Amino acid sequence: DEADTLAYYEANKVRFYTEESVDLEYIEVLRADLAEGIEVTDEILENYYEDERYRFQTEDERRARHILINSAEEDSEAEADATEILARLEAGEDFQALASELSEDAGTRAQGGDLGWLSRGILVGPFEDALFAMEVGDLQGPIKTAFGYHIILLEEIRAGDVQTFESVREELIGDYQSSRVETMFYEQATELAGQAFDAFDELASVAAEIGLPLQSFEGLTRTGLGSPFAASAPVIQTAFSPEVLGQGENSGLVEIADDHVVVLRVVTHHLPAEQLLDAVRTDIEEELTQVAAETLAGAAAEGFSSQMERYLVERVAGSQVAGSEETEDTVEGTVIANAEEEVPVDSGSSLAALVIDHGGAWMAPQWVERIDPNVPTAILAAVFRAQQVQDETVREQIALASGDQAVVVISGIRPGDADSMTLGEQRQRINQLAEQLAMYELTSYAGQVRSQATVRIPEAVLDPLSIY
Repeated sequence: DEADTLAYYEANKVRFYTEESVDLEYIEVLRADLAEGIEVTDEILENYYEDERYRFQTEDERRARHILINSAEEDSEAEADATEILARLEAGEDFQALASELSEDAGTRAQGGDLGWLSRGILVGPFEDALFAMEVGDLQGPIKTAFGYHIILLEEIRAGDVQTFESVREELIGDYQSSRVETMFYEQATELAGQAFDAFDELASVAAEIGLPLQSFEGLTRTGLGSPFAASAPVIQTAFSPEVLGQGENSGLVEIADDHVVVLRVVTHHLPAEQLLDAVRTDIEEELTQVAAETLAGAAAEGFSSQMERYLVERVAGSQVAGSEETEDTVEGTVIANAEEEVPVDSGSSLAALVIDHGGAWMAPQWVERIDPNVPTAILAAVFRAQQVQDETVREQIALASGDQAVVVISGIRPGDADSMTLGEQRQRINQLAEQLAMYELTSYAGQVRSQATVRIPEAVLDPLSIY
């Protein structure tokens, strides 16, 4: 009633303050907006193709063999050995046989000196210069590199290829647009940041100068509730910074995402203010109603519990439960809950009638698994924590997150049978257990770190009004 509402309001006035907020003006640059105005013509694409031709062509390749005589420095003896091998090759001896016998390159000796296919840039210096000046079947050597003296045999040439403009036209369109948008986005963001800095404490002239709309938003809070930005954290941090909030300056460039930046200024700063009763009356009435309902639900559950003992033995003994073997631990029991949904009632059951007398809903005995989507999580957690001793029934009263109260009777526990599970079900269960274990370990580690950490919480965080 009105007296309850007023009393609650007077006792909790500190709760009924508006949240600190600011009204903003801002200019934003979105990459997606820039893409719409990009012109793509054949002339533009052809010029872009020429600039990017290297991407669409493959270089000539050479397949070669070599024989290496190791020598980091100039060495007449090593050079003489290489010259002698070259003479033997020119006399007709087999290159692969001599490479396997005499080459000091451990990586290619077993393959007869085979270097595979080589393109420019892989082997630089004199070796590459010589290789790409040779014709198929040529022998060259001795060629000095940092590794020693080489004798090279060119076995095969594979000519490079160039993809035509028409074959890559669609790819060029997408690449050109992406490249152009990236450039335009960077240029416009840079210009926006510079113009906002020069304007110092107003954005209207900036918007007019660069041709972007000046937008506004009222009531941005530190929690970001109702923020128009997909990622509000950087905007909030900037809007409530000393420079922007306290000194009225334009902000620097604020990155919302990779493709979205803004500059902003605070137009008005709204400090927390006490709300009148009429503004919060509905909220108070809803809260008081919820609290009263929860209290009544708890009392009803306790009243039922106190009267059920004389019915319990008869009810459990009379329950006939049929079911197939389960793949997981299961619990049989009766759930009696205060809930808005109507549940079919066993009119022949004394307990069911008693439940109705207390304003609750009866749910017949059933086997439930640890993961059962039809049973509230709080009930599952409680019943699988419970221990049944010598076939005695277990009764527990459980508060649900909704404010409802449940009285649960556990009349049987049936162990799971892993052998009855399929291989896929076993693997799924193993993965679930692994994830649970990992979460337990992470939580334990975080708790340990937290217990060892030194934390200081500023008073303004706990009581924002203290700073005014």
